[in-house]
Amino acid sequence: MAFWQRRSGKVRVLYWDSDSKKQRVLSRNQTEHLDDKSDQDVSRWVVEWSRQNERPSHRVPVVETNARDVQTLVDTFTAYLARHENLHILTIDEHRRNLFNYALPYFTREKGLSAVQDFPKHSLALVDWLSRRGASPKKVKSVNQTLNKFWRWLSEEGEVSDRLILRRLPLPSDQTPLRYTLTPGQVLAWDPGRDDIRLLGLIAYFFSLRPQEAVALQRSDFAAGDVASRFESSLVMAKCGLFDRLVVRVERQVSKKVKGTLPPKVCSKGVVTCFSREAALEIVERLNRAPLDGRLFPYIIDTYQHQWSKRGVPETTLKDMRRASLYWLGHYTDITLPALKNHARHHSIETTALYTRRPVEDFAGSAGPISL
Repeated sequence: MAFWQRRSGKVRVLYWDSDSKKQRVLSRNQTEHLDDKSDQDVSRWVVEWSRQNERPSHRVPVVETNARDVQTLVDTFTAYLARHENLHILTIDEHRRNLFNYALPYFTREKGLSAVQDFPKHSLALVDWLSRRGASPKKVKSVNQTLNKFWRWLSEEGEVSDRLILRRLPLPSDQTPLRYTLTPGQVLAWDPGRDDIRLLGLIAYFFSLRPQEAVALQRSDFAAGDVASRFESSLVMAKCGLFDRLVVRVERQVSKKVKGTLPPKVCSKGVVTCFSREAALEIVERLNRAPLDGRLFPYIIDTYQHQWSKRGVPETTLKDMRRASLYWLGHYTDITLPALKNHARHHSIETTALYTRRPVEDFAGSAGPISL
């Protein structure tokens, strides 16, 4: 799938040329009109261009006969998502894979159907079919959500009239993936023996950033001092008695699926405040030694995930820095749940509440007399 980058204010669109088997760049006369567009508008344009011009390598053939009709419907559906719904480009790509790699092979290969109008006759058995082929309950739920969304669009377009019925699988107990809580003092005391991993860990924890957001940061995304203290996020931190003079602007992320950078998740753009003075002093000192241009962490995210497994805080993942940070803020400071939601840049407050779940703790009851 095509992807894009913004360099010195200019948008570059890169794509895979199936004929030459090489990555190429679209000419400027095709992309210069994107320079003044928002990241979301650029992403939508690239999705539409890719749909019309590329042959996606991940697409699974649907059926031997009449496949083109179904594939055309899916192409039109995903183009609609790009144009009319506020969905991230990676979310749209996930919907495509759910359809082409999971749902449609059942209806067209397994059941031999060539028309979407016939899907409701066999939809009840889809869940069992996916489960037998090793799909996790979480993936089954994702496929069901995509298929329901696709079916609603087909109904609106007048392509189908019957109701599509999909069974659900019970999801496992939704425990927090955080193994144990992590305090600011523990993070500050941690020494990975490598400067870039140290800086990445400090930023991920004390700004509560997602790994893909932290890895995409540039030095110019930070502001400090009186300028930083005027932002709403800093006013909230100050009200809670926390540090308020270092902020970061989140406006891009990296992905394992797309080269370059992309806009962050929907509702995730914004300014975030570092809540620790000691961490802020070290982050600023390290930033002042970093290059002015380009990303602070120039390698692909897999590189940093691998390094974290060797050098990170023991028994944590890089994503745990965000989880532990939000848990600590929610339980050990005066920050309110709405303020924590804004700090985390979550779409819903229910998601924020999940981050404050207590990790499972080992418990052994007393075998003898109980004494305080």
